[in-house]
Amino acid sequence: MDFCPGGELFYHLHNLGRFTEEQARFYISEILLGLEYLHSRDIVYRDLKPENILLDLDGHIKITDFGLSKEGISSSDQSSSFCGSPEYMSPEMLLGKGHGRPVDFYSLGALLFEMLVGVPPFYSQNRSIMYNSILHSELNVPSYISQNGKDLILRLLDKNPDNRLGVNFGTKEIRAHPWFKGTSWTKVTQRKQIPPYRPNFRHSNFDSEFLKVPVNNEVFNQVRIPADSIFFGFEYNVEIDKEKVDSLYASTESSRHGNSLQAEEYNATKVKLFLPSVAPKTTEEKNYYGKHKRTQDLNIVNILSEVKTKTKNLVQELRPVASQRSAFRKEFKTASQDFIDLDELEPKKLRK
Repeated sequence: MDFCPGGELFYHLHNLGRFTEEQARFYISEILLGLEYLHSRDIVYRDLKPENILLDLDGHIKITDFGLSKEGISSSDQSSSFCGSPEYMSPEMLLGKGHGRPVDFYSLGALLFEMLVGVPPFYSQNRSIMYNSILHSELNVPSYISQNGKDLILRLLDKNPDNRLGVNFGTKEIRAHPWFKGTSWTKVTQRKQIPPYRPNFRHSNFDSEFLKVPVNNEVFNQVRIPADSIFFGFEYNVEIDKEKVDSLYASTESSRHGNSLQAEEYNATKVKLFLPSVAPKTTEEKNYYGKHKRTQDLNIVNILSEVKTKTKNLVQELRPVASQRSAFRKEFKTASQDFIDLDELEPKKLRK
């Protein structure tokens, strides 16, 4: 899987407290298309939660962790296994009466509720109370949520899976709900919708809990195929034993010698290509720092020259930006949470 520098969606929801409906609509739309693809392959996901949604380089979502997914579940099939994360379990899962694709629609409703409210529906630190509420209690939706948003949440969280939104025509039925009015599904599919948040490379987007995990040096130091001798320009290297590496070096010595200088220049430059841009505004800059497409069209010499130029410009741009940002913070101390920069916020624990 590609590296997702934006981290978990949970991390950003954790920091902000809750999303606006416009922000939530973007993420729910992309997640819904992801579920649509899985269901078209007869796969039920069964573990939809913000911790399993990652943000890529441009701020688009990636659904991860398919450990609880079930294959071979058509629109009429059911599974009887008990699994999932407690806060997002559907009533039919808790009752053990069998579940199908609607279990994902329930989790989608629970995720939407958490995005807009800040906590999962029926949440309680006491798991027994929470399970009982999921099965029997009526959901209280805050008044600040729009009428269409409230209707979508309640219909997705219907306790009867046979009445749940999506049970008849799948994700297409959900996409047709009025809450998605104005959504261009073609743009969503083509990733042309502008994400509400683009990862900031000036600080980490991962919880400190993960950054403190020690590195396994034995695994990290395993011998790998050198990129400069096989697939120049590729970043993934397959692990092999040292004997094969020695044999590889012996058989490719002549060709490797010719490419070694170019490879060293590329590897020295590769990290610099991920330097953050100061509010990139042009398509050219976006491609450079976001999708890295320009590296396909430039030779190594041009890349080195361009990185040096952009690094110099970056330093010059940062000085006035820093002073402007300081003035902005003083002037708008009481700004709404929707406009607070992520690096200004202290993490607040949603649940223990």
